[in-house]
Amino acid sequence: MVEQLIELNRDAPNEDWLTQYRNFMPTGMPHFVGLEAEATSISAYHPTVVYGLLQTEAYAKALFEVQRPVEDTTAEFIQRNVELRMERKRRVLARTDPVKLRVVLGEASLRIPVGDDNVMREQYGEIIRLAKEDHVSIQVLPFRRGYRSSNDFTILDLGSCPPECRLTTRGVPFRPRTHDVRSIGSPVGSTRWWAWPSVSKPPSIFWKN
Repeated sequence: MVEQLIELNRDAPNEDWLTQYRNFMPTGMPHFVGLEAEATSISAYHPTVVYGLLQTEAYAKALFEVQRPVEDTTAEFIQRNVELRMERKRRVLARTDPVKLRVVLGEASLRIPVGDDNVMREQYGEIIRLAKEDHVSIQVLPFRRGYRSSNDFTILDLGSCPPECRLTTRGVPFRPRTHDVRSIGSPVGSTRWWAWPSVSKPPSIFWKN
């Protein structure tokens, strides 16, 4: 166990492909991203935007562009972060033994427009495409009474090693302690229970082509 933890902590964040993006990532993110593609499964929830590993390039770019005036980012920052997001997606979902991905999206994430109609139409199509993959499960948490977390989170199952989690609360991402990660299991299960079963195209949400 100790040797496995040391190996994960030493190697994952130092992969050559990740080094070029370090200056454009918040503190702690390189370590998490380095472990992401090593996970056996990933559980994620986002209440207001499409989860990063499901995003198209156009959607990701439009999302960063919307945030640009507020966060005072540069065109290079946006370009590099979009590239990073697409590379993360490829490494997680297109590897030989793909990660099992379970995502719950809040209904708001599908209704709030990001970019123009073409961007959203393409994004909906990508969600539908990914939902048909055997290793991907996508649920939608609808607007109705029931449990819903106000925080987005991503949990990496690293097999025999302790899980890793990235949780955002009050707009600030942070990394919980290992024993706190396990306590998040209850909200994860509750979110899945209240969400619609895995579907390829909920007609009341996805725009028609």
